Amino acid sequence: MNAATILHYGKKEVETALADFPKDQVTVTGAVGTWSVKDILAHLTSYELLLLEVLHWYKKDNSPTPRMKLMKESYEDFNTKEVASFADKSFDDIYKEYKETYPKVQEIIRTISPEELRKIGTIPWYGEEYALDDYIVYTSYGHKKEHTAQIAAFKDILNSKK
Repeated sequence: MNAATILHYGKKEVETALADFPKDQVTVTGAVGTWSVKDILAHLTSYELLLLEVLHWYKKDNSPTPRMKLMKESYEDFNTKEVASFADKSFDDIYKEYKETYPKVQEIIRTISPEELRKIGTIPWYGEEYALDDYIVYTSYGHKKEHTAQIAAFKDILNSKK
């Protein structure tokens, strides 16, 4: 697996889903439960920031890891609190933060060898049987695929109401 490529394709999924989503509809709720597309983007941005923390933690650079701590305490609280933390930001500001985080993630991921990425047991808080590349596939790429499909379906619903 090439982690940098997987991350690239995950980013492209998000860009594609948002490229033609109507800007005047990003705050309409119902895209996923009570979440709007803006909320989904906040959620994905929080996971991008979480991935950055995970990579800093993995590289043992002593960066703070508040998102990792919250995620370990409660997955549900993590999602709720993280999305709420973006509530006062505009869609464009959230998207800008998402886009600015991606190159930081790529910069770190390129410093980790493929052998190191696939070494099982290096992220015990996620599960002893997992490697960092598993985490990237599941919580980054797979997660983006899931939510971008929901964005596309919501866009279809909104279009059908016109």
